[in-house]
Amino acid sequence: MSDDEENQTLINNDQNDDYKENIIKTKSTFNEGKNIILMKKGDYSIHILIEEIKSLIQLSLDHLPYPIIKLTCFNKSKRTEKTKLPCDSYIYDEHFYFEKTNLSVEQLDSSKILIEVYDASNASKRKDYFGIYEFDLEYIYNMKNHSLKNNWIALSNPESDNITKIRGYLKLSISVLNDNDPRVELITDNSSSKCLIPSQIKVEYKQLSIYLIKAEELPDMDSIIKKNNKNKECDPFVQFEYFGQKISSKVTKNINNIAHWNQIINLPVQMPLVNQKIVCLVKDYDSIGNNDNIGSYEININDVIGPINKYEKYNYIDIYGSSKNKKNKICDLMNTNAEIGSSWNGRILLKILYKDSDTPIINKEDIKDQNELRTADSIVKKISWNIHIKLYSGYYLPKEYKKYSVKICLQENSITFPEKKTINEYIEWKNVKTIQFNTTYEDKEMLPDIFFYLINPNDEPVCFQRIKLSNFYLNDQVMIIKLYPEPCYSKIDSVINAGLLKAKIILYNNKSEKNKIDINKFKDGETEEERSENGSEKINLENIGLKGGKIKDLYMIVCVVYMCRYLISSDNSGNNDPYVRITCVDTKRETSIKHDTINGIWNETLIFDGVQFDLNKKSTWPILLTEVLDYDKIGKDDLLGTSYIWLSDSPYIVSIFHFLIKYNNPYVILSNLYYLFLIPINSSILGLPWWLRQQRICLQCGRPEHNPKTK
Repeated sequence: MSDDEENQTLINNDQNDDYKENIIKTKSTFNEGKNIILMKKGDYSIHILIEEIKSLIQLSLDHLPYPIIKLTCFNKSKRTEKTKLPCDSYIYDEHFYFEKTNLSVEQLDSSKILIEVYDASNASKRKDYFGIYEFDLEYIYNMKNHSLKNNWIALSNPESDNITKIRGYLKLSISVLNDNDPRVELITDNSSSKCLIPSQIKVEYKQLSIYLIKAEELPDMDSIIKKNNKNKECDPFVQFEYFGQKISSKVTKNINNIAHWNQIINLPVQMPLVNQKIVCLVKDYDSIGNNDNIGSYEININDVIGPINKYEKYNYIDIYGSSKNKKNKICDLMNTNAEIGSSWNGRILLKILYKDSDTPIINKEDIKDQNELRTADSIVKKISWNIHIKLYSGYYLPKEYKKYSVKICLQENSITFPEKKTINEYIEWKNVKTIQFNTTYEDKEMLPDIFFYLINPNDEPVCFQRIKLSNFYLNDQVMIIKLYPEPCYSKIDSVINAGLLKAKIILYNNKSEKNKIDINKFKDGETEEERSENGSEKINLENIGLKGGKIKDLYMIVCVVYMCRYLISSDNSGNNDPYVRITCVDTKRETSIKHDTINGIWNETLIFDGVQFDLNKKSTWPILLTEVLDYDKIGKDDLLGTSYIWLSDSPYIVSIFHFLIKYNNPYVILSNLYYLFLIPINSSILGLPWWLRQQRICLQCGRPEHNPKTK
């Protein structure tokens, strides 16, 4: 649909017939009115392309499934590869082929393609399968080009306790060809939205009505080309996409940062749901050239027609997209996919109602009920929230610039921590700032996302992070925030070079929860509590032999690198020359190089001396950067993988050792030195037990050496 067509005031109701044609109910209805092509005896080949699976239900409360798709044809079975991680959606793009020679007409008439979808961790009973589906070869052969292309299948299990329940969706393509038939290529097509519904499931329809009122704080899209213009120029309209259908609101003007539509958008919805999301794409109309994408939002239909309609009353939804005034392929992708947007680009006031309908329509109309408009205009953002942010420091910041500031944005509100110079890719702030904002709701799960930007001296966001604001609700922990390169600006080319931020952030309701917050924890510099314990488990130092219960600031971190497994090869030979580099603050240590292998074994010790932190304050414990590289004789070594290791997350025990240290002569026993054994969690590639040892500074006394035993 062209941009001009998007702005038509009415969409012909004939589109409703197209909408219903996207639902293919049974074999008989599909083939009704068509000439049946008889299959002749001979040799046949079956080609099946498994494209993707999505929206699988969770059969176990403990974990997501490991979906497997089993295909059976001509008494042979083949399966997709097991996913590496549990998931409810996955893109396979796997091709399967079945061939059979000298098939008789009777064999062809009885031959079928059986599709079974199950969880690899729970495959013992067929009643627990996600779906069981069957195709007659004749059914596929009678389609155009003897193929079913890019169709979704609604997964249901006829052997389960509830045969009408949809348990997920599978997208596939199938061709059934005789040796004399022309070849057919099966390729993935993301635009297709047709779905096959099992015959035991009854299809019903509902009419959705979206009351679209206004938008606020949309970005400036046009005034950059007009001098001395203080207003944000924008001619916005909203395009709604669902099940292959598109309908757009009227174009309006952005006056005083508010754009009014006052329209009702009607959309048909088929039950059971095949497509669960309505995409709301906000655009800026241009009379010359293509319309610009501003941002988007996704409405989950289950949130409308479920037990509770979350959109029954007027509320604001947040629009996310790319950074302002940036136009390229990456930015367009962000603007049309709200979940990956790197910027908040405004909000829209709307509500959604629904009703049962045998003949749902797709159209739009102006709201003529003045009481409805007065109700919408009376909506006030009266729920007040506060966010206190204490930014401690930044680690492993990009080397491309020598100075950085940090900007934090929440909707139209923003705060900036001052620009400082990096020292060994490290900056310390210890500053506190506060954001106050209002909403129309008290549900913290509906709160917007918060954005963290690392700003270079040219006032450009080179790295960012986006986090759901509710994660900081009544939070009292220091958190590490991983930054990612801002793709719209392309100043940083690697995720590992984007850096980390350490901060304490707390969100609370300004009215009902203000008394629960100790504001003294959020002061510039180091608070009294941070100087003492910071809420972590305190080690009884007297019990391990340190008199006075005090602890020194300098420590030694000893790491033993054991091995790696199944590294991806970066060379044509299929092997690597791997080595491990570990960085602690500004110190780097490397293992030796293991040649021609993807399973290197080192058993080497890497030692970091003089690391300063407070044992009783886990927020001060260092973060270690682990890199696995492939050595190249010519050119730059290839980076195979990276990981951060938080020592503060590692469980540890305290043990006492005695060492003999040569102190001038004779030997003197320096006792009650202790070690903390730190074992990182989920270290699946590298075996990395950690030894943390206090470095005691003894007058004219050498540092005790110890090679820890590995287990």
